[in-house]
Amino acid sequence: MTGKTVLVTGGSGGIGLATAAGVARLGARVGLVSRDAARSEAAAERLRAAGGQVDVFVADMSSQGEVRRLAEEVLAAYPRLDVLVNNVGGY
Repeated sequence: MTGKTVLVTGGSGGIGLATAAGVARLGARVGLVSRDAARSEAAAERLRAAGGQVDVFVADMSSQGEVRRLAEEVLAAYPRLDVLVNNVGGY
């Protein structure tokens, strides 16, 4: 995964965080998406402390406007996206 960019939605906890940690250990640059900035930053700091390259994006994926804004942020941050792990839960 070295040199790859992976975006993980729902990445601040549970399966999303475990996935992000796994691909970070394999050398990928990871973008964590979560609706809670504090939880995202805490998760990112844990991954960075283990040597991961991690970026944080905050968005509420239940809002189409937020999804569009997130897409613009990701496009501005990364020249390409290699993997999208769409893990976010919804009701």
